[in-house]
Amino acid sequence: MKPDISPIEDIYFLLKKNYNNLLMHEKKVPFFAKIVKQNHLKSNIQVIANFWNDILFDTLLYR
Repeated sequence: MKPDISPIEDIYFLLKKNYNNLLMHEKKVPFFAKIVKQNHLKSNIQVIANFWNDILFDTLLYR
């Protein structure tokens, strides 16, 4: 049995892995080109991680 995710680091890791996979598909890259070009992907992933952390663990990180 695989362990449940718990800290925000687990959520961040999963999101980062997912986005890295998306960026390897040439048909999907155009949707993220502006974010990647402006070097905002890392901060966007953190915002999404905060959102999911709030939903899953009833925290107040998302702004």
